[in-house]
Amino acid sequence: MGGKTGTAEKNVGGRYQEKKLLSDFVGVFPMHDPRYVVLTMVDEPHGTKASHGYATAGWTVAPATGRIITRIAPLLGVTPVDEASPAITKPLMVESLQGKRIDSY
Repeated sequence: MGGKTGTAEKNVGGRYQEKKLLSDFVGVFPMHDPRYVVLTMVDEPHGTKASHGYATAGWTVAPATGRIITRIAPLLGVTPVDEASPAITKPLMVESLQGKRIDSY
């Protein structure tokens, strides 16, 4: 799974409220061959001891999305893979441009 987090302060009465958050995570899976997208959103998440008091999406919604995908992926026929295998890492590699000129492309 891969994805992107988002955390925003809610606007109440024309002012942003630092402690009233809206957190979301868009997850895509499987990463080596993306076929599914999951959007998870939590309205006013709360930090916990496990999140060191943080209530941002990376601490709240992203882990929850991972647990959701772990449960639904087998129902969709998506099986776990060895993330370190060359079959998985090679398609995700980005070629380094260090030492290359732009006109060589």
